[in-house]
Amino acid sequence: MAVKTRQRKSLDPRLKATVPASVRLVQLTLRWSVVIASVLAAITLGNGIDRLKAETPLDITWWGLFTAEVAWTAMSAGLAIFQGLTVQSRAETRFRRIAHDAWFRLGPMPLRDREGAQLDLATNGAMRVARYRAEFLSNSVASLSSTVVVCIVMGVFFGWWVAGWMSLVIVIGPLLVGFFHSRTKESGDEFRASQMNLRATFLEGVNALESLSFAGASRSYARSLAAASEKHRQKIMSLLAENQMLIFVMDIIFSMVALLLAAYMGLVGIHNGALTLGQAISLVIVTIVMVAPVDLIGQFFYIAIGGRATQRQYADLLAEADLAPYIQISDEAILESGTQADIRIDDVTAGWEEDADLLRNATWHIPSGSHVALVGPSGVGKSTLSALIQGHIRPEKGRVIVAGKNTRSYSPSDIARVLAVVEQRTYLFNGTIAENLRLAAPEATDQQLWQALERANLDADVRGFTAGLDTIVGDHGARLSGGQAQRLALARAFLKQVPILILDEPTSQVDLGGESAILEAISRISEDRTVLMIAHRPSAQHNMDAVFELKEKKVVAINGKH
Repeated sequence: MAVKTRQRKSLDPRLKATVPASVRLVQLTLRWSVVIASVLAAITLGNGIDRLKAETPLDITWWGLFTAEVAWTAMSAGLAIFQGLTVQSRAETRFRRIAHDAWFRLGPMPLRDREGAQLDLATNGAMRVARYRAEFLSNSVASLSSTVVVCIVMGVFFGWWVAGWMSLVIVIGPLLVGFFHSRTKESGDEFRASQMNLRATFLEGVNALESLSFAGASRSYARSLAAASEKHRQKIMSLLAENQMLIFVMDIIFSMVALLLAAYMGLVGIHNGALTLGQAISLVIVTIVMVAPVDLIGQFFYIAIGGRATQRQYADLLAEADLAPYIQISDEAILESGTQADIRIDDVTAGWEEDADLLRNATWHIPSGSHVALVGPSGVGKSTLSALIQGHIRPEKGRVIVAGKNTRSYSPSDIARVLAVVEQRTYLFNGTIAENLRLAAPEATDQQLWQALERANLDADVRGFTAGLDTIVGDHGARLSGGQAQRLALARAFLKQVPILILDEPTSQVDLGGESAILEAISRISEDRTVLMIAHRPSAQHNMDAVFELKEKKVVAINGKH
């Protein structure tokens, strides 16, 4: 019976490019420089011991050479540390940019309910993988390869019989590191999954703090958070136990064997006359120089465990983004014929997952300038239809044309240039009213901002604030009422000056009084625009030209013209 072997995927070139090969070569050179300078200083020290034993004074040449070698060691070590920190910082920035770009390619729909994972990947995750690629990998290669350099130096200065025996020992280090490297993949993945779950749980609690307090559920949530924290603690202990085992094995098997062998060869060399006392002492010091970098691999192996797992998460994110459901084509793509502010859905079948279609052979046309409402129970596919129009998902069959742009040929960012969306729960940044408005029109003047606020029926409220346009809205608009936050989102949509407006349950989060102000604002900003309102409340449908229902995976007219 044939045995299937799992093919090892090569690392994404974009992840490799976070630490270029030229930079790794510089790191390698600096680490080698530290080792070579340290070895030469040890040999010079041994020569000095032999001189003193022979009652020969240490002249200025010896002191100058020894001082230069020590200075060389210190300078190389300092440069290696500085360069390593610089490379790590730059790599961290590159990883955050990679995540940022991938998330924007994916769009908002695939990222729903992944805030905790996103936060972890962009903060702690970026730091871990940058430290892994910029510090651990380069140092590991330098440490393991420097043992070969040291063996060559041993052969030149102490005799090739010394280098031959020591070369048998240095093979142990890479074998041990490789063994533990292969054994810790699963624990690294479990550690990262636990860490991301804990961060997501904590973030969820912070966002829902007010609701938890009002519901009296704080203690219950605290217990669930404590359970997640305990689970993560156990994963950390498991990871550290594996790292400590590597340190123990490296110290006992590699470092101790190497030092005992060096001491033994030094004594044998002195006894046979092959080595002087100074050379024997130098041999032991050089052996310490050789094993110290390899020993550090064991001490910092936990960086590799977490870093590799995070690197796989970045690779998975890039692979997901590369399969994003749209084709990136510039504005030079050919526009479909038709009115440039209408929406056309032709024989579309679509859903979030395979074999789970929420739309099947659906056809619908929203003429330019018309105001229509779409109704239907939760889960029937209204959000899917909205995501199709915005280009966040592609139809399995058929085509969706928005203002003449086929969503198969344009990216969501291209589609976004012709429409504005006001979500059910609008997002406001913790800045001023003016800053939130200028997200839609960065060059807008204060006069234009006031005009937008007037259209959204919010100007009187803002004039009543002490700071006016400079009023801080708080996280998610916490300092505004629900109705004020929604009208601010409508003002922002008005500023965008696009021909199509999509309103997703704009009145669901407000009372009837707030609903009246919002509906009046919608009426004002909807002039000369094509409007699609997803709504449940009958009052929100009254001013629409037509009302449609999403039923049995198709769009059906309730009243008005289809």
